[in-house]
Amino acid sequence: MLQNPDLGTAIRKTARIQGLPEETPYDLGILLVHGIGEQQRGDTLTEAGDLLLAWLGRLAEATGSAGAVDLNLMNVVARQSSGDDIAGAHAMVRITPPTEGGAPANWVIGESFWADVFRPATYNELAGWGIFIGPWAFAAQVRGIVQRMEIGSQVPSRPSTTLPIDAVG
Repeated sequence: MLQNPDLGTAIRKTARIQGLPEETPYDLGILLVHGIGEQQRGDTLTEAGDLLLAWLGRLAEATGSAGAVDLNLMNVVARQSSGDDIAGAHAMVRITPPTEGGAPANWVIGESFWADVFRPATYNELAGWGIFIGPWAFAAQVRGIVQRMEIGSQVPSRPSTTLPIDAVG
């Protein structure tokens, strides 16, 4: 079940705009989630989506199907006014295979934008976290790294697979 109906509504609406039936099956859905920072709605979709499509283009070139694979951005909704009923930033991509008669794949790439959902921490909250929780978290990470290094030093090394010079005929 779709937890955020806004993105589903946006996808159905843009499918109608593109002349596709609302129940158009998508072969792949990709959800991009931004990290902490000063992102605006649509930034992660734009940056990561561009990288993904560039990677797909390079993959097509590497497999020798460059020019035969058609990557078609059917619709991109990145930023809109707050009064717009299309709330989710997303892009619809149609990938047409190089073979004749091959069915195109429809992908939808959506962005989960949560920066405006939470209030920013106050200075006192951040300082309290830095004083009480931060050192504990840092110590726990260091302890885990040391434990992994100790385990790694106990693993026997792999025997050499090279033959002695005298054995080579």
